[in-house]
Amino acid sequence: ERGAVDVTPAGTNVRTRVHEYGGKSHAMAREVGADGSEAEYVVYANFADQRLYKLVVGSDAPPQELTPKSVYEEDARYRFADFVA
Repeated sequence: ERGAVDVTPAGTNVRTRVHEYGGKSHAMAREVGADGSEAEYVVYANFADQRLYKLVVGSDAPPQELTPKSVYEEDARYRFADFVA
């Protein structure tokens, strides 16, 4: 049994306002690089700013911002949920 493992940075709340008390606010997937190497990553919605981020699991690199900061600040109607990988 693997148990739970935190993969997002401390202080991250993986949740979306679409389903404030449930729903899927993340997706796990794998990608293959040009050299054939594989990486597992998670795409998630951060509750604080409702933006999407991509994080390579096991990497020390910070999460990659997938949606611009303005998406939520200028129009708080945008929501992302039910990710499919």
